[in-house]
Parts: sequence; C-alpha cells; structure tokens
Amino acid sequence: MVNNFLRDFIKGCLIPIVLIGSVAIVYKVASNLHLSEDVSVLLATSTIPFLILVYFLIKRHKKRSAERLEEYRKKIKVQDTYYDDEEENEEREDKSVNKSTGTYSSKVVRQEYAPKETKQESVTNVSSYSNVSGNKQETELATGASYIATKIKDDVAETLEKQNLPLGKYDPKKEYGMENYQYPKLSLLKCDNGPKIDTDYFKQQDVIKNHIVETLRSFNIEIREIQGYKGYVTSLYEVTLDEGANINKVKNFKEEIKLSLAFAGANIIVPIWGKPNVIGIEIPNETSQTLSIGTVISSKGFQETQMELPIALGRTEKNEVFLIDLAKMPNLLIGGMPGTGKSACLNAIITSLLYKKHPCELKFILIDANGLEFNLYKPLSKHFLTGKYSNVPILSDVEQVIQTLDTLSKEMDDRYDLMKKASVRKITEYNEKFINRQLNPENGHRIFPYIVVIIDEYNSFMQERRNEFESSIVNLAQLGPAVGIHIVMATRTPTLDIISGSIRAYFPGRIAFKTYSKADSVTILETQGAEKLLTSGDMFVSKGTVPVRVQCAYIETSEIVAVNDFISSQRSYPEMWELSISENIEVSNDLNLDPLFEDAARLVVTTQQGTYRLIQREYSIGFNRAGRLMDQLEKFGIVGPASGSHPREVLIQDLKSLDKLLQYMKQ
Repeated sequence: MVNNFLRDFIKGCLIPIVLIGSVAIVYKVASNLHLSEDVSVLLATSTIPFLILVYFLIKRHKKRSAERLEEYRKKIKVQDTYYDDEEENEEREDKSVNKSTGTYSSKVVRQEYAPKETKQESVTNVSSYSNVSGNKQETELATGASYIATKIKDDVAETLEKQNLPLGKYDPKKEYGMENYQYPKLSLLKCDNGPKIDTDYFKQQDVIKNHIVETLRSFNIEIREIQGYKGYVTSLYEVTLDEGANINKVKNFKEEIKLSLAFAGANIIVPIWGKPNVIGIEIPNETSQTLSIGTVISSKGFQETQMELPIALGRTEKNEVFLIDLAKMPNLLIGGMPGTGKSACLNAIITSLLYKKHPCELKFILIDANGLEFNLYKPLSKHFLTGKYSNVPILSDVEQVIQTLDTLSKEMDDRYDLMKKASVRKITEYNEKFINRQLNPENGHRIFPYIVVIIDEYNSFMQERRNEFESSIVNLAQLGPAVGIHIVMATRTPTLDIISGSIRAYFPGRIAFKTYSKADSVTILETQGAEKLLTSGDMFVSKGTVPVRVQCAYIETSEIVAVNDFISSQRSYPEMWELSISENIEVSNDLNLDPLFEDAARLVVTTQQGTYRLIQREYSIGFNRAGRLMDQLEKFGIVGPASGSHPREVLIQDLKSLDKLLQYMKQ
C-alpha cells in the first residue's frame, strides 16, 4: 500500500512539472527565434492542451490493450487472477502447479495456440509473466502485448496450414520432395596430380631458356629475368625485359623471333595481359598429357566460387584453374576443326553446371544436329532437361528445333512481362522476391530457373533453315540473358557465312580450338593465332579481352554415365519440366487476331513495307509477336509470303481497299 501511495504521489507531482517545464522550454525557444512576445506566449500556452491530449491517448491505449487481453483470456478459459498481496499470489501459483509435469497449467493451455516453431518461445513468455513483480497493470499489459503477438502468429500459421503452405520463405528445393537431392560426388570423376615432370625436364628447361636469351640478344633485346611454367600441352616462358629494352621492337620482329627460336607451334604474347614489360613465349611440350575434369572440379577455386553459372573449362599454362561465369559472359560461341576438343568442352560445361546447381535452379535444352553427342544425358530428362516436346529430350530434327526456340522466345517474353510487374531488372532480384513471398502466384508469378541452350554443330541448322534459325538465335541471345536464358553454340566451320555479324555481336564469349586458316581464327576470335594451336584440347578463350591459352578439361564417357546414373537414381520431378507460357495477349474477335492487327495492317499498307522490324519498332513489341502479326497479315492477303531476307510484298495498295477488307472480315 505504501508503494502504491508513493507511486501516485510521484505521478501527481510529475504531471504539473512536465507541463510547466514544457511551457518554459517552448517560450524560451520562441524568444531565441526573435518572435514577438504575443506569438511566444501563444505557442507556449498551446503546448498545454497538446500534452493533455497525448496523456489521454496513452491512457486510452493502455485501457484498450487491457480489454483485448481480457477478451483473449476469456476465450482460452484462463482462470488466473491477480492479487495485490504477494502471499496470495504465491498461494495461487502453488495451487496451479501440475503434479505430474511440474509445470503451470496456464502454460499448457497457451501452447495449444502457438505454432510448432513458437511453442518454446510461448512457454518462456508465460513463465516470465508469472514471475514478474511490481504493478499489476504494467505486468498485465506487457504480457498481453507478448501474447497478442503470439496469437497473430498463430492465426497466420493456421491460415497457411489450411492452404497447405509452409511457414517462412518459399523453398523451391522442397517441391516434389526434392529437398534431399544430393549433388554428384567428386569420387565419380578421375583426378590427376598435375603435369608430370621428368628428371630431365629441368635440364631441358635450362637449355630452352638459354636459347631464348641468345635469340633475343641477337635482336639487341636484353632481358632481366625468365621463368618457365610447364602445362599439360605447352610450357609458358615469361620473359621480363630490361628497363632500357623497347617492347615495340619485339612486336616488330615477332615473326622473325619465332623463326629463330625454331620451335614448331611456338607463339609469342606481346605483352602479357597486365604486365606491360613482360612478354610470353609458348612452346609445345614433347609429350602432351590429358587434363582430367575431376582435377578442376575438385579444386578449391571451383568449390568455393560464388558465380551464378560457374564453368570449369580447364587450366592455364601456369596450371591455374580457369573459371568463367556464363551468367556474365552471357553467351558463348565455340569453333574449331573436327577432333580438336569441342565436344569435350561442351561436356565440361554441362558437368560443371551439374555439380553446382540444383534441378530447380537450372534447366538445359540440348540440341544436337547429329543426334549422337548428347544421348548420354537422356536419363536427366526429369531432373535437368526442358523443352517443348516432353517425349523428345534431345532435339535433332530441324523442325522441332525451330518450334522449341519459338516456344522459348515466348517464355522469354512471358518472363519480361512478369519482371516488369515485379519492378525488378535481374532474374536474381525476381527470384529473391518470390522466395520472400512478395509475389503472388495467383497473378502468374513463379520461380525462374536458369535455362541454358547448348547447340552442337549449329552450322547444320543454318544450312537447312537459315533465316528462321538465325533470327530466333539472335533474338534469344540479345534479350534472353536478362531473364536467365543463355546460349552455348559450337560449330566445326567458323566461317563468315556461318558466324554472321549479328551472331558475333551478341556472343561476346568465344572459345577457339585449332582452325583451318587465319581467316577462321579472325572470325571466331577477332584475331589470328588459333590456326597455330595444337590438338587435344588446346584452345584460346576470349571474354572480350586478350585471348587466354587454356588446356580444356576432358571427361570420359564412363564418367558422364556415372554422373548421370547418380543423378537419375534420385527422386525426380513427375515429368520433364516443360516451358510455361502464359498467354497474356487478348484476341480482338472470333478470328483470334492480335489486337494490333488492324493498326499493323494500316502501317504496312501506308508505308508499303512488309518487314518485322517496322512493326517491332513502331509498336515496341517483341520479335515473336511481330512474327505472329506478319503471319496473320499474310493469311488474309495483305502481304505476300516470305522471300528470304527481302521484305514481303504488300498486296494491298491503298487504305480504301484495306478498309473494305477489314469491314468484310468483321461481317
């Protein structure tokens, strides 16, 4: 009782002190601002009703909180009452102890309302609530706020449970029980211990170093230091020039120096990228060795990489693991003679991604003109493959390839529309929003896996259906990377008629194996040098900078089969993941015409130009929708059939004739 009296006395004294102090502070501030006396007095006196209003709002809030607490207590039939006397409280707590469990009965009742994840938290809150000492009202309000929060969580959990939705973030790996998916084991791949160094290697290296020094001195080029690195196929000698040496002299006498060295297949790098006073001399080894893919897959750099789509291509001449991120390249073009390692490179790309991505994060579209190279990956159809035809996991027929690429273009357009609605620019941002449940699936939103299209011998499709195939590839390569669609293409004929300017523009990533001629090297790499590469996986990799010489990793057929069997033996999706297309384009009438049909018809007739680009540019639409519009215009006799790369012929010459046709179509 004494404590309550002191509390009320202090509270009664504090209220007028706060009021007077606030008035004095406001008056002082107004005076310092050089306001008039009347204004200062007005501001100071207006503080009193404001503080009184705040005081009553706080009291009202406390009262309402107490009423809500009482309402919830009645619902759960809690019979606890509070007593001002401590002895009565202790007696009440002793009576409510459960003899069998040794816990408070109020705890047992309230656990039934808490979700599984918050039961322990609820017990802790109630326990602390029972042991709080002090004012009854403050204890009740504090516990009420904690309990109300728990009750709200319980209501949300109950709603999610009715909808069969998990709590927390959405985890795509749990769909169809795929949360237990295991990534392939490193033991499935063979490893080596690096290039083998014979006992006579260092003697041979010293001889080569001395020969390089003497050759450069014959051209009056002094050097300060020379270091050698043995690779699997070639050895690199880094030559640091003397301070007074002119590196331009090396550039001018580059071919003469090669002839003087008298090493078959030697190459000179002037200068080494990032080292302005250092040149590199690449010399083939007497015996080449095979680089096992397990060596690069098991490396620390690949295992700890944070790249979105990491690919372990092989090792450099310094025996450093060479990694690329396909998501940043963002498309890759591969060219070279038959038997130089293109197929091994494609298998290394696929295997690298299989070792780093979950089936819900990545899908492949495998296209093989010969129908043999990718057959080993058929067992992965329900895990990692996608396409338009669920019964054809590996595509080789040109008609099926064209239809699949067209469907993929529609998937791309659909992703663009959904990302615009979500107000994001990157696929990673979109997926993060979806995982955090900020996007509603009822509005068409879904998780976006990366889609990697791998095409082997694409020159075959260019020869059969050049216009359709090239336009689809260019469209996907230009717009696809922003929504997670990337393309890897390989060809044995890297010539200008196969690798057109449009393809080169949207494929900044290049890999060149040995080519037939300097012209082919320039076509694939934008520079010479690939014609002097060796076979057995020797390649140049360009990421928009100076090409880097890399030894490609090799994976045997038995290793591919072992990895595929390991993945296919695990739980999979019910069927192959098909491209999801949401048709958002409404039809204008019973003829199923695009809403832009009439506008496009008037545009074509007015300009007398039947081209896709005109429609795309005028209405800011994608290539696929422009193609559908052009097909509809051809169907109703407004434009003629396609004639290669030339514009279509416009069959209607004036708008008056067009209006008659449109009126007839409506009737």
